[in-house]
Amino acid sequence: MEPLNCNLFAPGMTPLHRAGLGGLVSTLRWIERTVPEKLRPRGRWGINERTVTIEWEEGREEIFLGRLFSLAFQLAKGLISLPGQYGPVPPPPEVCAALHNGLVLSFYDHGVQSRGAAGAARSATYEVDDKPVTYTYLPLKWYKHRRDGCRDFLKALRGGLPITRSLFPGAIERHAGLGATHVMQPPRLALPLLFAPVGVLALKAGGKKVNVRGKRRFKPGAAVLVPDLHDLTSAHLLLPALLPRNGRECQIASVTDAALQAEIRLRASRLLNPELIRSVRCVWHCPSDWNSQLQPPSAVAEVRVTNDDPRLDQFEMSMKALIPPAPRKNEKTGEYFWPRSYVRPLVADNLVAGRPWYAGFSRLMTAQDSVTGNPIRDYLHFERRGLHAMTQEMQWGSPGEEIVVRAVHEALRCRYGQIASENAGNPAAMKNRWNGEYKRQRLALAGAKTPDAARHALADLWSRAGSNKVLKDAWPQVLPMFAGDKWQLTRDLALLALASYQGKGEDEIVVDTTEGVEKEEES
Repeated sequence: MEPLNCNLFAPGMTPLHRAGLGGLVSTLRWIERTVPEKLRPRGRWGINERTVTIEWEEGREEIFLGRLFSLAFQLAKGLISLPGQYGPVPPPPEVCAALHNGLVLSFYDHGVQSRGAAGAARSATYEVDDKPVTYTYLPLKWYKHRRDGCRDFLKALRGGLPITRSLFPGAIERHAGLGATHVMQPPRLALPLLFAPVGVLALKAGGKKVNVRGKRRFKPGAAVLVPDLHDLTSAHLLLPALLPRNGRECQIASVTDAALQAEIRLRASRLLNPELIRSVRCVWHCPSDWNSQLQPPSAVAEVRVTNDDPRLDQFEMSMKALIPPAPRKNEKTGEYFWPRSYVRPLVADNLVAGRPWYAGFSRLMTAQDSVTGNPIRDYLHFERRGLHAMTQEMQWGSPGEEIVVRAVHEALRCRYGQIASENAGNPAAMKNRWNGEYKRQRLALAGAKTPDAARHALADLWSRAGSNKVLKDAWPQVLPMFAGDKWQLTRDLALLALASYQGKGEDEIVVDTTEGVEKEEES
């Protein structure tokens, strides 16, 4: 039989096809490394930088393909297991469950047509610093690629394989009621596409409330990371390096957050090389009101970052500051969970778009969470220390940015000190006045919609606080921050300083977050 050649850059190869071809290569390398000779698929294959060549005996293609797909797509205790993706050491159970959930919410979102459940959802726990964290997953007895992978590729060999959602997440046939409207894949494209679940990384990420039979219900989404491979010989090294190493790294806040986290893991493994991988694309799949049962693509981000790009350093610093080292406890149920970060996705979006990392911070102080309905600013209380660390360590674009933050911190310290001295004998009044001062400054800054209003709000804060050594020493560097269209960034900086302040009075600012934390854990 004529060998099958799958080229990385052949016509029709999308980023998902290229990632799938990398998954095929990684699976073949795993077979060579760990599977005994007598259990391997009966055929030959060859791999170079651009091409995979596969050959089997005439008339024995079903035997060869059946063995290949049964090895590549496995089940372990109800969890999807893709050994070609894992490398020499499989990930821990909580990471396997997170990867399983991501695939169920993306490739296998179409219920009984793409997967078969093996009973009700199961729960398990893992410990982080002696704190038990519970995770859940839906056990499966079969899924599309394991049951039908061989049969689907035989279709491609006999005339072409039609693209479906399980092969290409988000793909929908526009005219399903008419004949001959499928997009057909020849064998050289079908085989890489069938191995896409191995070549990509899918994780549960976010979600939103959608209309389900007349009621608004929360439905989770999934982030699918698609590495744009440029060299197949390193695929078996790249894919394991992309995987999260623990439950903490499985927490995804946005598509840009997921892509930058993946690139940081590649850099840690010294594999972030444009000769090996050109970019990382992340697609967010989430239900919509028009069809709450499926997970169509809702957002896409493609990140091209080199090893020495300072934006990657900035994001790594934000991760260290904003990802909690340990899970948080729900005081009502006693269970531990990983809290969601609201600042990290803002930082990631800004860095990818080339904006200052704090741009748009005012939205976090005014918007409401789409799931809980609570103000997002209430949750920033839990990220205050991380925000403060970022204001001290992150690289600023100009000296004036740092001066604005330091000057607001100094003014708040002085103002809270004045209130403390005026109410030294009355702790209740002191606490109330600290809360009132915080709310007054927040409303004045967040409500500033013009350059004049922003200048007035900051001037009022600085004048009420009295002598400000930071402003005295660096006033000329602050003036350009109010010129032209920079006033909005200056307003963001002032609100960032207000949210990140650590000093006298900060522990007494009351934020009611109990209900929101419970809803956040449930989502």
